[in-house]
Amino acid sequence: MVKSRISKKIDALEKLSLNSSVSEFYETMESIGDIKFNYYDYMTIHAIDCKRELRRLPGANYDLCCALLTMFLREDHFCNGSFERRLASGDVMPIIERMIQLLKNVRNTDSSMLKMPTDSKYFPSRIICEKLADCGGSVMVHSLTGKPYKISAMAGSDAFLCDQLPIHPPYTYKVFDVIVELLIRQNGKAKKGLGRNARLGEPSCEDTTVVGAIGKFYAGKHDGESVFDPVFVLASILDWAGIAHNRRGYIELTARYRSILSNK
Repeated sequence: MVKSRISKKIDALEKLSLNSSVSEFYETMESIGDIKFNYYDYMTIHAIDCKRELRRLPGANYDLCCALLTMFLREDHFCNGSFERRLASGDVMPIIERMIQLLKNVRNTDSSMLKMPTDSKYFPSRIICEKLADCGGSVMVHSLTGKPYKISAMAGSDAFLCDQLPIHPPYTYKVFDVIVELLIRQNGKAKKGLGRNARLGEPSCEDTTVVGAIGKFYAGKHDGESVFDPVFVLASILDWAGIAHNRRGYIELTARYRSILSNK
């Protein structure tokens, strides 16, 4: 999305207010090309629960915001006047405000400077695999609290083992590419999320969190399904490899790896 197009979207959205009609909202979304006709694909359950879906807004990416707004517009189609009631009750404008903020975040970031490297030797998967091999195929990494995790390479495989990750088949190094791709989409930083008490797509388990991205883009899970939460170990590995800092509640690309992404 080029910056001029982003600015046009921001300008159009900023004209919407509590006094705008449902037609103005629809025409604005249509003019910027962001009506999600497949909005139901973004929902967590088949029988759409608007209140439940709206709880996902704090961690929503731009596409989900568009889907949520389209959901309300379609609701008004079947229940005339519902959009005006939602606008008055404060359900609508927070979506618009988040859309504007997300667009501004992208506009203010030179996205051309941060992208996955084209040379596979700079892929996180490759870096971690080779660094583990340099350590003899086994290494001890540590959590934020100092808890040790033993990581071992599987001979003749692109997978690795850890006693704290009792999952079959074991994770492959590709999972680290998925995490870094998320960090790039999130301007270098993403919340870890919580997969133990939430299903994919629910608050703290959206695909904008590390646990949600792993569930969706690595494990192939769909919204509403349970996911395994391996972030406590994987974040420690990324920190050990010098790719991302393992922070409390989030992970963030290191300056060193950012420079690789900016130049390769």
